[in-house]
Amino acid sequence: MAKEFVIYFNNRKLVITQKVEKYFEGNDFGFFYGNPTLQDLPKLLEIFQNHLVIQNLFLGHTAPEKLFDEFASNYKVIEAAGGLVRNEKNEYLLIFRRNKWDLPKGKIEEFEKAEHSALREVMEETGLKSLLIEKQLSTTYHTYTMDGGVFLKRTYWFAMKGSSNEQLLPQHEEDIEKAVWVSKVDLFQYLSNSYSNLQLILNEID
Repeated sequence: MAKEFVIYFNNRKLVITQKVEKYFEGNDFGFFYGNPTLQDLPKLLEIFQNHLVIQNLFLGHTAPEKLFDEFASNYKVIEAAGGLVRNEKNEYLLIFRRNKWDLPKGKIEEFEKAEHSALREVMEETGLKSLLIEKQLSTTYHTYTMDGGVFLKRTYWFAMKGSSNEQLLPQHEEDIEKAVWVSKVDLFQYLSNSYSNLQLILNEID
């Protein structure tokens, strides 16, 4: 199981990790707290959520999975999967949806494996048919509210190989306006208008 969890609250993040010192030594801004008990967690989260001046909350723990499970128990967890697709020209596939650039992804259906879901969602959202999974990437987490409920989305990401010879067909019924190939040098410019948690995936580009 993972030894570190990075959970995004819009552009702010909660980090639960065994190695909190790497963030402190890296001069990351935020509030640092070492070895909280499970009973400490609700108060720490209340402080974090009610004080927007705290950009990030870093929690060091010898068993981060236990602290994460306690955190996640307060949310309805939604499982999703998506792809970071690269073609033979070393270009990457982006979609434009709801005024943000994003990577194709979607909800995992019942009894569906994450990698199968990732392939299906990329195909449905972009029109690509020939895709090959190369490796699994990091898993991202973000929270959101909807209809009075609080949700935690866990997204499994996969590096994929696609072809620029195929026609891109954005899935308009899912509010996707564009699907485009973007060169590696331009990628971060596009994703300056995107979601902070995608930075974790982009950091894994070779």
